[in-house]
Amino acid sequence: MTIVAMNLPPPPADDDLVDVLERLKVGLVSHATGGSMPDDEYKKLRSIVLSHSTLADRVPRFLKSCRSTSDFWNFIKAEYGSYAERRTFLAEQLNPLMDNLESAEAVVGQAYERMDIVGEGGFGQVIKYHHKLLDMDFAFKVFAPAFSVGGEGHLERFFREARILFKLNHQSIVKVYDIGMLGRRPFIRMEFFDGQPLLNILKTHGRIPPNRALWLIRGIADALRHAHEEVQVVHRDIKPSNILVRKGDLRVIDFGLGVFIERDLVSRITKTGHGVVGGHYTAPELSTDPKLLDPRSDIYSLGAVWYEMLLGRPPGAMGSAEKMIASGVPVAHAAILADCLADFDHRTSTMSVLLGRIDGLPPSTDSN
Repeated sequence: MTIVAMNLPPPPADDDLVDVLERLKVGLVSHATGGSMPDDEYKKLRSIVLSHSTLADRVPRFLKSCRSTSDFWNFIKAEYGSYAERRTFLAEQLNPLMDNLESAEAVVGQAYERMDIVGEGGFGQVIKYHHKLLDMDFAFKVFAPAFSVGGEGHLERFFREARILFKLNHQSIVKVYDIGMLGRRPFIRMEFFDGQPLLNILKTHGRIPPNRALWLIRGIADALRHAHEEVQVVHRDIKPSNILVRKGDLRVIDFGLGVFIERDLVSRITKTGHGVVGGHYTAPELSTDPKLLDPRSDIYSLGAVWYEMLLGRPPGAMGSAEKMIASGVPVAHAAILADCLADFDHRTSTMSVLLGRIDGLPPSTDSN
């Protein structure tokens, strides 16, 4: 019997496999939530995953049994009725596989011990690591493969724009220490700030007392003033989830991502099923000109956050000072806030102006 040697392609490298898993996840989420994934694409990606020895013991059971997109559809619709449940299931099944392949120890050696995932969204994950020698915690923001789907051009732009993060030096802005690549995914190593997202505080407590809200707004505004005037960077995604708070302290996070919140990149990233821009907090002018870089966009977003802290909901048609006063907002606060939410040409012009008005408020007798 003659044995013929076959030149089989080598298994994909781990960074390629991460890309395969991400494409598989995006396709299955689409197929499970009203879209579609080509059957031949599913079979190709599934075959790669099943054949990779690194994942042999970790492949989800549904992926082993569902040989086609038709099999997958019959499975997912029988198990989970809502789109949200299906997204959650797929994330829980596939994200651990990518996490295993993308352990940051591959980048930083044995100095770090992985702790917990402390944040997750459309851009990727934030993972807490403990530096064993320094006995310090750091946060690694690892971006989803979809973030670099545009190829080298997008990555070059990311690193070019990311240089500015090292110039940000303010007590209320999370400090950036390092930037690099993890497989095909960019990452940022940052200060770990053990605070709670303002979003969670608002969900738990609702309205925040005016003086406490004013203290938070002043801290955020001063951080943004530093970014605007001393570093010339506009955030463009100020919202409660990007503000971390702990007793007597706060941090603004995700500086530098604003330059990527544009139609072409958002259209790619949102295929993962996550929202990117700030919704109710996004300045109206950015919906028509996503590339606009103007400090007044951050002023609007900060005003929207302030409004929600005081009134328990994002601004809508209730943005006038009179309506805010009628809802219990202090008169002096309402006047400043209304100017933050004004249309672009009549909005408060700079963070320095806003801080001057805040600092000019008379002392309050409110003990909160």
